[in-house]
Amino acid sequence: MSDPPAALLRASAADPARPYLRLLGGVALVCSGVSGPLPRPQPLALLIYLHLRGRASREELAAVFWPTKSRKSGLQNVRQALLQVRKQVAGDFLHEDAGGLWADVVSDASEFERLCAAGDDLAALDWASGPSLLPGLATPSEVFANWLEDERATFRSRYEQALRRAGERLLDMGNYAEARARLLAAKELDADEALYRSLMTLEHRAGDTARALELFEECRQLLWAEWEATPAPETLALLREIEGHPAGANQRGRLLSTAAALPDADAPSTDARRCGKAARPPRGRRAGAAARAGRPRQNAAGQRRSANIFAAGPKGGVAGGRGRRGRRGAGGDARTAAGAFWPTGGRPSAGKRGPLGAGQRGALLRGGAASGGAPGRGARAAHLAPAPAGAAGHRTRPSGTRKFVATAGAPLGRVLRG
Repeated sequence: MSDPPAALLRASAADPARPYLRLLGGVALVCSGVSGPLPRPQPLALLIYLHLRGRASREELAAVFWPTKSRKSGLQNVRQALLQVRKQVAGDFLHEDAGGLWADVVSDASEFERLCAAGDDLAALDWASGPSLLPGLATPSEVFANWLEDERATFRSRYEQALRRAGERLLDMGNYAEARARLLAAKELDADEALYRSLMTLEHRAGDTARALELFEECRQLLWAEWEATPAPETLALLREIEGHPAGANQRGRLLSTAAALPDADAPSTDARRCGKAARPPRGRRAGAAARAGRPRQNAAGQRRSANIFAAGPKGGVAGGRGRRGRRGAGGDARTAAGAFWPTGGRPSAGKRGPLGAGQRGALLRGGAASGGAPGRGARAAHLAPAPAGAAGHRTRPSGTRKFVATAGAPLGRVLRG
């Protein structure tokens, strides 16, 4: 059994004239800040009954603890039990008047109730070491056992409500870790829709929107499984609010509040910083010359692309070339025919080339043999001769023995092997 709560020990040390009882999470008797021996089970149960009940007559005590005895025998047993309590517990704490008997003792349960009534749930929870009232206490009669079960159910409900109120207060204070601990403890005792809304709000404010949505789904399934009901309008409104303002699972749940914390809009891109300087698109004469020559124009990141570079090729890749993830298209070759990547269907001037975008190493074709350029890498060292007049799009092998058609998306390796 664990030790009494520190608050109970401190209060007993400051008030040595009265005994203090631990009733939550265990049973103990504390006098002057020190735990002492417990009375025998029946006198102890009688003392606890007087303390929690407030006042009781001798006839009531006889009916509760000795219901099978006669009135005379029951009253005699009450007298003997009170004598044992006075002998075993030091101090003048048992009193009797016209209203009956009462015990001037303090317990963690009574302090919990007092602080909850005062609205200080956080301080009340310091006195309670758990939701269990009088665990393991021997019950001398069935009447007392029934009364004790009612008391336990009442305290359990009050403890759960205190946890919920404390969690919501901590949530408003921004103490998400403590709020989560209190609300989850309340959820273990009694999970209702209002508590799920508090947990959803907590996780969303803490930055874990995914967990908030999981809690909604858990609530929805619980409502349907137990009552065949759907979430209330308040819960659905909270769900819409969370979905409208999501927060990442690893974020604090609050956006940056100052512009100084945002990245510099004029800073160069990642690719430009990697190259050591900021890349700029062609301007003025350079832009016009590039357009007239049919050469791909540069974008803001300094990458040269043409209008039809993303022509759909086999398997959704870039017309037989490497895609964004570096995968090759169908045909087994990383380069395609000459006319496929320029808007005019022709080829660039000799020696001119430009990158085709992320995932590709360089120019697809550097130029034909007739123009003095180096052969394309995917052409397997075969040079392309200029097309005959009036036959746009047609090419012949250097030997001139066979004609073929170079169309957009047709891998050059396949064409040459054909």
